[in-house]
Amino acid sequence: MTDPDQNEPSEAEKADEMEKAQEDAAEERENNGGYQ
Repeated sequence: MTDPDQNEPSEAEKADEMEKAQEDAAEERENNGGYQ
């Protein structure tokens, strides 16, 4: 029983992960002196 959906994340999941990664990066930039 192989479900192709399990091997490949859905577009929504991919977009969600990209968004999280971008937010994390933005937060790190702020923490690293973005507002000094």
